[in-house]
Amino acid sequence: MVNIYKTEHVYEYEKQIINLWNLLSKENHGSFSHFYAKSENNINIDINEYTNLVDLLGSLNMYSYVLVDKTREVYTKKENEIEYNVMIDQIKNIGVFVEFELLTNEDFGIEPLTNLLNSFVNNFKSLNLEKALLPYRDYCAQYVYNKYLKNINTIAIDFDDLIFNTNNVTEDYNTIVNLKLLNNIKTLKNNNISFEIISNLDKEYISNFLKKFKCNHIFSNIYRKEDIKESSSNTKLILTHSNISNITKNLTQLLLIYLNNCN
Repeated sequence: MVNIYKTEHVYEYEKQIINLWNLLSKENHGSFSHFYAKSENNINIDINEYTNLVDLLGSLNMYSYVLVDKTREVYTKKENEIEYNVMIDQIKNIGVFVEFELLTNEDFGIEPLTNLLNSFVNNFKSLNLEKALLPYRDYCAQYVYNKYLKNINTIAIDFDDLIFNTNNVTEDYNTIVNLKLLNNIKTLKNNNISFEIISNLDKEYISNFLKKFKCNHIFSNIYRKEDIKESSSNTKLILTHSNISNITKNLTQLLLIYLNNCN
């Protein structure tokens, strides 16, 4: 599992804020199957390199799922070769989370470290903290789904800007991915959502394009852009190049969020 987080680290002892993109890879650690432990790799990337990073991951056939906007405050103390960390994370639109961590280069063994961690966490018992059952990405995806997609039965998509690419379409990664995701949604059981196209292109051209990709069954209607007015319906969502950024980074993210949360 690979996550990208926008992170604002606040180091109290330096009194400065550093804005970074954090590339985080986590895997379950087979050696500690009876214990909550994961192999973790973190790479901090300059905040201006986001687009290049996403392009790199895209070339590896990895999809951009959801944006987690996180501000983290880190409090640290060291004692007997052990570093005790308390991380307070503010996740935009979601809330505040607290993470407790022990770091050491010494071989104390699992049981002693477990006892130390439990004792450390117990110092904060009076705060009545609730256990977070999901990773941040899932909380953020659920927020988007519940706010924008949960009650929707029709999605009208700007074909010209969000699906179609005027370059060599057969090799366009985003076009193929989005059409596959739309098809996957349409094949879900007990899913009655319908998709529509809004476009200034010729209807026959669009129909032939969809037939080429065997996707003509996905869309129920094709409308010209000038015929579409802003919808006041709570059950219809109109997606255009200008408004999709208010919901997600792109169409792929929105479709993935719908696909993973609709059942």
